[in-house]
Amino acid sequence: AHAGVLCLGAAAAAKFEEAWCDDRGLDGAALKRAARLHASLRAACLRSGVFETCDALEDLAPCSAADDARLAKCVCAGSLDRVARLADPSKVVLSRRRAAASAGEAFDPRSLSGKDRDTAYETLSGGLCYVSPKSSVFSRSRGDLPDFLVYAASRENDKGRRTLDRCSAVDPRWLAQLGGRFVELGPPSSRPPPVVDDRGRVRCFRTAALTPISGPPCPL
Repeated sequence: AHAGVLCLGAAAAAKFEEAWCDDRGLDGAALKRAARLHASLRAACLRSGVFETCDALEDLAPCSAADDARLAKCVCAGSLDRVARLADPSKVVLSRRRAAASAGEAFDPRSLSGKDRDTAYETLSGGLCYVSPKSSVFSRSRGDLPDFLVYAASRENDKGRRTLDRCSAVDPRWLAQLGGRFVELGPPSSRPPPVVDDRGRVRCFRTAALTPISGPPCPL
């Protein structure tokens, strides 16, 4: 936890600039709130008199660029119940077809825009959502979107479209390490083939899969 708090120093040193956060796929607003909570917690500890000093809660100090990933990993660890994966376009089409059938309406795949088909995310609840245009990871191109992300909240507009707010890109390997019951690893992949490292250990790739949970996405 101490290391995670100190990782905020990298963002603080950059003054939480929008461009700095965007380059790293981080949610600047969430980091600002974390910094305010950090300062409040440190002040409360000192004010209570329980600690004469708070070595574990010192003022945020600048961190190296190497800590950027640690910062994002801390955000990931605190948002494991709000993970979303870039959905397969065919699954988006199937979902829309089923929704139309349930409503007794005809569905023409051509009516679905390429942006809606290619930029949808699947949440732990199995619902399809889209990244809010205000998010640092927002893009109209599928190739520029992260495979996995965590979000702070979701909202539904008057047209029934659900968007994910305050998103941060995450490495799927972190989900395997931190995900617990929300993420499962598939069997070893044959491509790329397994390799033996210099210590004689077999290394292989495994696909991370989200474990569905009941209930709608986290509301705002």
